[in-house]
Amino acid sequence: MRILLSVLFMILGSNLAMGLDDLDKGSTPLSIAARYGQHNAVEALLEAGADVDKADKYGWTPLSLAATCGHKEVAELLIAAGADVNKGKQWGSAQGCTPLYWAARDGHKEVAELLIAAGADVNKADNWNKTPLYVAEFWGRKEVIDLLIAAGATK
Repeated sequence: MRILLSVLFMILGSNLAMGLDDLDKGSTPLSIAARYGQHNAVEALLEAGADVDKADKYGWTPLSLAATCGHKEVAELLIAAGADVNKGKQWGSAQGCTPLYWAARDGHKEVAELLIAAGADVNKADNWNKTPLYVAEFWGRKEVIDLLIAAGATK
């Protein structure tokens, strides 16, 4: 428990209360660290054996959180630890949305490049048949659109 609390403090610093609230809402320490871009905390949690693909109660994996927040260095750590680049949300809203979908939606080109290089399926659709290219076009993410098309994405 002492190690967990030390890692949580490292993750959240002065935002400890907010992070503890996230834990109460079903987030994992690794998910919290990924969401806030805490590279050192992610590294420590992975070394301690954290499940790299464990989703929170809303279906978000640590890699999806890193992707939607644009934390490339954290995404690199998670991928190196074996995170599934094609794992979509399993429940809740946005079921089936992959880390690439989130990076495309939010315009994080560097994260999208990383995911594609790691084998992300550029044409994998969510449960409503929306692809990363569709969502990038919807939100006007020109650089990501160009990247996806160059990687073979279709509508």
